Amino acid sequence: MCSWKVLPDIYHHQMATRVTIEKRSIANANTFLHKDAVERENQDSFCIKTQIQGNPNVHFFGVFDGHGPYGTQCSNFVEDRLIEMLSSDSTLLDDPFKAYNSAFLATNSELHNSEIDETMSGTIAITVLVVGDTLYVANVGDSRAVVAVKDGDQILAEDLSEDQIPFRKDECGRVKLCGARVLIVDQVEGLKECSNLGR
Repeated sequence: MCSWKVLPDIYHHQMATRVTIEKRSIANANTFLHKDAVERENQDSFCIKTQIQGNPNVHFFGVFDGHGPYGTQCSNFVEDRLIEMLSSDSTLLDDPFKAYNSAFLATNSELHNSEIDETMSGTIAITVLVVGDTLYVANVGDSRAVVAVKDGDQILAEDLSEDQIPFRKDECGRVKLCGARVLIVDQVEGLKECSNLGR
């Protein structure tokens, strides 16, 4: 049985989740490709880094799904910089949650200041940091981490993250507090009247 609790970050929305697990092994990782995806450029990247800072109990796993004209460059940039930030953070073992949030914020800032034109491009990120017998799950965007949990003779899927999308009331509110507007495509194209999404 897993226990988990949401830890708040500086933006007052879920970015990282702490999950305590009983077993220390991770097995049977799978990926899936939808047949229609073969016709489009794959802008995804992933990262598996074991024994961070030489510690046999600290590992990182991430999937980055780029989008837009420069989605590949965005996903590769975030994959590279995020793990570099975590690996070099001296507070990683003392305060993994703080190091994780700092790495995400710094990587985001570096991407904005890079040569990559991310005005119409970007990447989502779903990541897991394993420190001993604790999982830290952080996400940006609409990809999800799921764990299989045994319940009697059944295996159930339990979400470890929550999609960060503007249709969630709390996320819509956070985006608006930053000065942005939330619109659906028909509203942007003038086909539908603007209303308050997320209410």
